[in-house]
Amino acid sequence: MKKMRNSVKCLVAFFAMATAFCATGVTAKAAVTLQQVKAGESSVTIQWNQQTGAKLYGYEVATDATFNNIVQSDETSSTNLLLSGLSAGSTYYVRVGYGSDFKNCKNDMSAPLEVVTAPVEPTAVKFVGADDTTATLAYDACAGATGYDIEYNNGIVGTTTDTTYRLPVIDGAGTLVRVYPYRTSSTGFKATGSYKLCSDFSKLTTTISKDNFGMVDALTNINVFYFAAVGYGNGVDLEAVPVNGKGNVINITGSLNSTYSLRSDNQVTKGTMYKYRVRAYVTTTDNQKVYGNWSDYRYFINTKDSKYVSSGKKIKLKWGKLKGVSKIKVQIATSENGKYKTCKVLSSKKKTYNITKCGKKPLKRGKKYWVKITYQTKGGESDVYGVASGVTVR
Repeated sequence: MKKMRNSVKCLVAFFAMATAFCATGVTAKAAVTLQQVKAGESSVTIQWNQQTGAKLYGYEVATDATFNNIVQSDETSSTNLLLSGLSAGSTYYVRVGYGSDFKNCKNDMSAPLEVVTAPVEPTAVKFVGADDTTATLAYDACAGATGYDIEYNNGIVGTTTDTTYRLPVIDGAGTLVRVYPYRTSSTGFKATGSYKLCSDFSKLTTTISKDNFGMVDALTNINVFYFAAVGYGNGVDLEAVPVNGKGNVINITGSLNSTYSLRSDNQVTKGTMYKYRVRAYVTTTDNQKVYGNWSDYRYFINTKDSKYVSSGKKIKLKWGKLKGVSKIKVQIATSENGKYKTCKVLSSKKKTYNITKCGKKPLKRGKKYWVKITYQTKGGESDVYGVASGVTVR
């Protein structure tokens, strides 16, 4: 019995050594390393390196990383695999194995690769508002999108996760912008969908300064006045109201940066001081107006029955009753573009004034003079003033 036990022990030891030798002599299969290289709205393309001894690759596609919900399972001999029939803007998981035939090609599957499909394009991109430097764009959320790329002026200018974007508008760059939805995977792959564009937008001058609007022509004899404003936007509103609140209120809409687009035709109450202001606006994709702020006021008046008479080395001025005027400044010069010298600042109650001097010098018989009458109110001076051109003193 003792010899038998020793023999058994030797036999067990022999088999243990043989098993160890065989195990260390077997080469384990290399793991397949996957990468996503393309994406569409319903497809993804993945690649991997050719594996030694592989004749067939088996793959599985699931909606979860644990592969409890497998949606595709098949074999391929290629290392470039196009998976189609997927949902847009979605995440899937793919794993791949390989072997000599379909019976063993799904053994020793790779680690799962997270892949993503591209979202569908936005239904619309709309221009919804603006300020001095930007145009605001809005678009519907795209299902499954994790962000949006904004293309403008031949390049991507911004990326956002919001469904609105304030686009810095560049002068001369045109009005064409594209919005691309995208979805990213945990590996950093970016699946970009098709774009939707907006082709009409503008920035908006939020407040037009007093230096950038005013009266450009006054045909006082037929009561026609032209105004203009400079700024950004699709148009401009002008509002003119009598300073004293009595008289016609004037509202005009026209184009920005156009000399004669704002015209008041026989609307001004003569002899009444007006204050007027402007505001720019943009028109949105939905045909709604978005307005800037009203500007500060400027002033003008169409004087009533203004006259002048030259006699006896003096120039006699006369005008009708004025409303909304607080002061009247009378000036004189020896040439149209010369330096005007103030003769007198009169009360608005005055209706006549005699000019006898140009500065400190008496008027000369036979000499021409130019006279300017400026009407003032508490807010400022009228853009329109009375002028007696080339009056020859008799």
